[in-house]
Amino acid sequence: MSRFFAREVLLKTMFQLSFRDSEAEAVEEIVEKESLALLNKEEENVDPLKFTTEDEAYVNSIVKGVKLHEEEIRQAVQNKLHNWKLERLSVMDQALLKTAAYEILYRKDSPKSVVINETLNLIEKYGDPDSRKYINAVLDHLEASAADE
Repeated sequence: MSRFFAREVLLKTMFQLSFRDSEAEAVEEIVEKESLALLNKEEENVDPLKFTTEDEAYVNSIVKGVKLHEEEIRQAVQNKLHNWKLERLSVMDQALLKTAAYEILYRKDSPKSVVINETLNLIEKYGDPDSRKYINAVLDHLEASAADE
């Protein structure tokens, strides 16, 4: 399965978790539901193979990582949002920013340029087209900050 597909499942999982009080039990249920829903669609980017255990482990590790580092991620993103508050962004944009920021700041196995590119592709599919510019700018600034460290 492609990493883009796994990121798509991740995005949908993070989006849905934004509306749930108890998320620990929900993660596995959401990941399974979303991966099956995407596999049942006939889309160009979806390989009709099953959602692998590697994909599931990737999604679960990002969800856990975002939750573990949530305050640091929020602060890092907020510092790059000039004259704007993270809470004012749509839930989808927040989910996109948090997951990409986590990968940029904490995952050494994720090529930062790929994370940014695939996040921008997900915006085209699920987000507001006007969000693309500022999300790209925020992620570029985070990438530059991560490179300086």
